[in-house]
Amino acid sequence: MSTITADKVINKSLYAKGVVNVYNLPGGAVTRVINDGGLIGIVYSYVSYNGDVYWQFKNAYGVPFYVKHDTNLSLPGLDEIVTKIKDENIAKQIEQKGAVNYYLQKYLPWIVGAVAVALIFPAVYKSVKK
Repeated sequence: MSTITADKVINKSLYAKGVVNVYNLPGGAVTRVINDGGLIGIVYSYVSYNGDVYWQFKNAYGVPFYVKHDTNLSLPGLDEIVTKIKDENIAKQIEQKGAVNYYLQKYLPWIVGAVAVALIFPAVYKSVKK
């Protein structure tokens, strides 16, 4: 499974999937609540506090507010981000191993299996036909 890093989330819009608490500081007081489907804002940065990740946003006046990372956050375009990460990982593996070696390791079992079926199937077919 691909790991999404914070740099892929920064400058993207986050939405609420359920009720989301908004904090004045990481681990601080709840200043307001955003209901299901509401736009939280565009992620400005993140902060790690007591083992939790808090996404930082800025309001219209430039004052930061924070939302704790949880399953009740929605990131539109997540599929595209995951696809991009997978493509980057494949490109990195091809660069490290070389294109021929990478594709041989990836497809060699399928090629061997196809050759085995091509050789064994006619013999089995003839014996069943008799």
